[in-house]
Amino acid sequence: MVYLHSDKELNKNKKGIQKMQLLNNKLTLYVPTEDNDGKAIDIEYIESNLINTAGGCTVFDAHGDWLSDGKIYSDQIKAMQVNYTDSDMQAVKMVMNKMILYLLKEGGQEAVSVESYNGLMIYNQQDAKALKQEIKQANVRTL
Repeated sequence: MVYLHSDKELNKNKKGIQKMQLLNNKLTLYVPTEDNDGKAIDIEYIESNLINTAGGCTVFDAHGDWLSDGKIYSDQIKAMQVNYTDSDMQAVKMVMNKMILYLLKEGGQEAVSVESYNGLMIYNQQDAKALKQEIKQANVRTL
């Protein structure tokens, strides 16, 4: 059985008690468990940043393969999914940008994948400067 609710019904019942929250946005960050030298990536650091910003994070195991210069590479991956409201979008986007930069720099990744409802975005070192600028501009706006 499917129930359809208005936004007001989703958020509060007649007594003003919150019933249900609509989290209408989703991002999934694909994090390899190790860098290219076999050193463990700090999954807990990334997860705690996502939880503290989005209020929660679902983590599941995955496996990824990709082709580069005619060679197949494989990674064990933690897919880290956050669901969030429109009002949390800017904060989630900024922490996601920081985690992408962390993986590019500290995790030594050539590329970082983030999936949304719109598709898969692949960030690389060339994107780092734009991500840093976005974070800097967002920090200025919140001061």
